Amino acid sequence: MAKYDMIGAGPEGTLVLSGEWTIESASMLKQAFQEALERFEELALDLSGVDRADLIFLQTVCAAQAELKSKGKNLKAAGSTSAAVEELAGTAGFLMGSVDNCFWRRS
Repeated sequence: MAKYDMIGAGPEGTLVLSGEWTIESASMLKQAFQEALERFEELALDLSGVDRADLIFLQTVCAAQAELKSKGKNLKAAGSTSAAVEELAGTAGFLMGSVDNCFWRRS
C-alpha cells in the first residue's frame, strides 16, 4: 500500500514516500506532489521507504522534477534511495543521464 507524508515548515519541506508505488497509486502520487508544491518552495523527496515501484512512478517523479525546474525550484533527494527504486531506475535506463536529469542518481 502506498503512503505519503509531508514534513517541514516554511519554504522547505520533504515529501516522504513509502510502500508500493505502482500504476494503481499514480493518482495518489500526483496528488502528493501537488500538495507538496502548494505547501513548499523547495522540496526534498525521501524514497527510502519505497518497497516497490514501476515505470509510471519514475515518470511521475521526473515530470514533477521538470515542473519544479520550470518554476525555478528544485527537487532533491532526501537521505538514501531504496534499493527497489535504484534497481528500477537502473533497469529502466533512468541512471544513464546526468545527475541533473536523475536526481536520485548517486554521484
